[in-house]
Amino acid sequence: MKKILLLVTGMSPQIVTETLYGLAVKPAAGQSVWIPDEVHLVSTTTGIEQARLKLLAGNGYFDALRQDYHLPMIAFNETSLHPILDNTGHALADLKTPEDNECAANTICEKIRELTQDSHRELHVSIAGGRKTMGFYAGYALSLYGRPQDHLSHVLVSEEYESLPDFFYPTPSIKEVYSSRLQRSFDASKAEIWLADIPFVRLRHHLPEKTLLHKATFSDVVQRIALATGDIRLTIDIKKQMLWVNGISCKLAARELAFYVWFAKRALTQKSALKMPVDGELITDYRDEFLSHYNDIKGEMGDTDSIKKTLTKGMDKGFFEQRLTAIRKVFRTTYGDEVAKRLAIINTKRGHSSYGLILTAKQIEILN
Repeated sequence: MKKILLLVTGMSPQIVTETLYGLAVKPAAGQSVWIPDEVHLVSTTTGIEQARLKLLAGNGYFDALRQDYHLPMIAFNETSLHPILDNTGHALADLKTPEDNECAANTICEKIRELTQDSHRELHVSIAGGRKTMGFYAGYALSLYGRPQDHLSHVLVSEEYESLPDFFYPTPSIKEVYSSRLQRSFDASKAEIWLADIPFVRLRHHLPEKTLLHKATFSDVVQRIALATGDIRLTIDIKKQMLWVNGISCKLAARELAFYVWFAKRALTQKSALKMPVDGELITDYRDEFLSHYNDIKGEMGDTDSIKKTLTKGMDKGFFEQRLTAIRKVFRTTYGDEVAKRLAIINTKRGHSSYGLILTAKQIEILN
């Protein structure tokens, strides 16, 4: 499994080497050595420039640490530096406004979504660097997208070595680093580093396939999680041929929408569940009720004739089951498994094959 280390940094690129030391050189008691195959860094252009100058340029500290402790090659170069982009695609030099912070959230969230798509990758995210909001977004994004193999951490350095511009990791031999604040020198080899593993709640299973596979803003992803874990309200607009769940839209094909409206209206009027036709059975009442809703959606000049031909003798089990399956598939893709279960037309009475919505009348609104 490929190991990937992702960090958010500000003006202190030391976070990268300190974290790598805590993972690959001297892990905490009870933890195993973890050497990343790749390292990625998200920051502002100012932070990226600091990382480029201190970690990559010339005999940078990144390769110095690797050579000092005989670590294997680790992919970390210019392509590993990811700037925070604004809404127009321009890289930000600093995070000064609420809008800038929102852009940081979107950039970090998208990078973590991207790095967690491959099940053969193991992602370790450090929240030690950058502004506090950046660390928060990194931790929250990992909570949204993280899988069982992913980890979150924060690195701690012994107090006297904090904020020393020339300290990047505990060296294997004596090395002088000077503190202008304390007006004295320290030996880098005597520094201590602790990597604190941070437990986090994994919410990925609540996200729909559409969100996992495609780019989304941080606030959109949070909204999807809130939808999966909170109360829901369904709105169906017949004229627009659309439905919304807590403001998140979904498009059903005309047949599926008509079928779903049929059951939604039954739930609104608190009518009993409908039994699925048995093999060989054709139910004309089902056909007529369904077609009335289909006509409302497609109009009298829609492809009603083809539907009528399909349902000439009534609605059979195959047509009924196909609509259930198609509706459930769209809901699962758009809203995720948990919400799909609450929206779907399901068997409400075990052993009786009776189908209906579990949503209450108060949760449903139909606009004609």
